[in-house]
Amino acid sequence: MSRVLLFINNILLPGGTERSTINLANNLARNGFLVEIVSLYSDGGESFFQIDNKVTVRHYKINQNRSRIINLYNQVKTFVEVYKIIKQLKTRDIVIGTVHSINIMFGFMSFLGIRAKLVGCEHTAYDSATGITKVFRRLFYRYLNSVVILTKTDFIKYSNIGVKSIFVIPNEVSFEIEQSPMEKENILLAIGRFSAEKRFGLLLELVEEIFKRHENWTLLLIGDGPQKDDLKNIIESRDLNNNVLILSPQKDISKYYKKASIYLMSSNKEGLPMVLLEAKAFGMPIVAFDCPTGPKELIEENDGFLIPMGGNQQFIENVIRLIDDSQLRNEMGKNSQKNVERYTSENILVEWKKMFNLVQKM
Repeated sequence: MSRVLLFINNILLPGGTERSTINLANNLARNGFLVEIVSLYSDGGESFFQIDNKVTVRHYKINQNRSRIINLYNQVKTFVEVYKIIKQLKTRDIVIGTVHSINIMFGFMSFLGIRAKLVGCEHTAYDSATGITKVFRRLFYRYLNSVVILTKTDFIKYSNIGVKSIFVIPNEVSFEIEQSPMEKENILLAIGRFSAEKRFGLLLELVEEIFKRHENWTLLLIGDGPQKDDLKNIIESRDLNNNVLILSPQKDISKYYKKASIYLMSSNKEGLPMVLLEAKAFGMPIVAFDCPTGPKELIEENDGFLIPMGGNQQFIENVIRLIDDSQLRNEMGKNSQKNVERYTSENILVEWKKMFNLVQKM
């Protein structure tokens, strides 16, 4: 029985990387793999997303600190701890990193000659990396046994930095495709971290124009992050309190997908957004901006609208078109559910097994 270790910074958080990592762990465990999640900076407790009881979770409680000196010490400590774990593994065990810092560390270990099956799994777009991360990625990713990326768009970029084994494996959809009838309401939905790249401030400006024509509709924003107070101020200053509701991250997110009629994405950076897969599973048409990666891989002509960056008026018009035309909205919603079937856990598992088979032969 193959053993797979998934290394992550903090498995307890409610983000997309944590969600997709847990989805993969659960999928592998249900299908006969011995799976262990190694969470470097968490100290135990309940994860935001449900982890299958067949999955082992280890918390290493390494401190993260804003002080550069203390942080450097913690990075060295992290490296030593991870090195100890990997040195004890059997040759057929597969180790998967889930963020840049861990993947770079694995690449460096491989460069030093450690004999282990080390895989870097990317959850963000190639161009989202900044500064020193870009330098270290170029230096050390080539020594990984394989790199798993989310989109074909990024394939050539990883090839250009010397990565020889690259697999494009998208995220799996988190939920079963909803089959029962859903009571859809006049709700626009957007979910994500309240940070600059999500551009929720812009989204509020756009829906303000929509609500001038459709005041009986509501935007539901679900998330948290550094821009939360700014978003609340925009809502207050633009008198949107009656049309916009902000909720913190929800464990039972499915009930909001079931009620919402249209999903909106205003991001200028994405990997392969889990929220779009989830929205499609619940029969929602999508209106999103065409940022470099993500929405273009998931939105098809018959299930949503992909808006050129900067096409703010086009975004507004297409949302209004869906609001005005319930038949189009329902038809696109049905197509969303049909189109997302390729991202089921069964189909995605097939792709991971192909990668495992290749890596174990190296």
